[in-house]
Amino acid sequence: MAETKFDQLTDRLQKREDMRLAEQEKRKAERERATAAKEQNDFYFSNFTQIKQDIYKKLDECQCADKSKVFSILETISKDYQKLEKFLADSTMFLPSYDIRVAQETLKNIQEAIQDAESKFLPKKKFAFKNKKKAGVGKDIIDSLIKSHVRQEKKFDINDCGFEKLSNMNLEMNQNEVNKKDVGLNSLENCIVRIYGAPSTVHASGLRGCTVLIGPVSTSMFIEDCVDCIFAVACQQLRVHTTSRVTFYLHVTSRAIIEDSTELKFAPYSWDYKELDEHFELAGFNKSQNNWNMVDDFNWLALDVPSPNWSILKEDMRVTSW
Repeated sequence: MAETKFDQLTDRLQKREDMRLAEQEKRKAERERATAAKEQNDFYFSNFTQIKQDIYKKLDECQCADKSKVFSILETISKDYQKLEKFLADSTMFLPSYDIRVAQETLKNIQEAIQDAESKFLPKKKFAFKNKKKAGVGKDIIDSLIKSHVRQEKKFDINDCGFEKLSNMNLEMNQNEVNKKDVGLNSLENCIVRIYGAPSTVHASGLRGCTVLIGPVSTSMFIEDCVDCIFAVACQQLRVHTTSRVTFYLHVTSRAIIEDSTELKFAPYSWDYKELDEHFELAGFNKSQNNWNMVDDFNWLALDVPSPNWSILKEDMRVTSW
């Protein structure tokens, strides 16, 4: 009996020690995350400010440069602007919504300054019909500046992993086919797609009337030009472009980003299957952290008025069993 009580006391002491060590590890991890977040923010602000200052410095150089050199300066500015735009897009995973909006406003001001410089310093045609659009190198420079970051994303071979140009079909891929791979879904119509596994990224483009169910994506989900669809997806980051009348059942660890999109609805991720927990672990992110209702609309900068382009799907309209 004495040994039993001694054993019980030992077990209680050991449990206390285990809890103390676990709490220490938790606090250490929280400090490390806070330090990493601060370092990320410091790196972002330092680099964003430096590139911005370089652009304005080069715009000032246009004032006194020979006309023969102005074009090459504007070409360099164009590349710097694209670098700044991409840098912001890559940083949205950890930046607060307010900082993203401030950076967007900065990009807009820089773009207007470049347009003014192009209009002022690049030579104009002496003869042109009034109703003819002004062409030339200057317009090409400005057009290149306003391209979206997502449209600069690397294209991949759809035949490697994905589906393309199919209609009215039930399509499936298993974990052996998709784990740690890039998956593409292009030009599908009225299809039901089930992807069991943990792909690296998923690109969906040109979908019409489709239902797409996807396991945990270890990095980003990119959606472009999709209409009248339903997506159930878990991912680190969601980016949506030129898309309308789409419902998202979402698990996302950062903030979802939408652009040039309308009539989007969001609800928490509700798809389930046998290996889901295993795939969350394989994808490397926390199942308990879900920012499904935190959405940044790059076309809506007002802080005090919600974007009209997205809304929360009412609970009584949500699908709970797939």
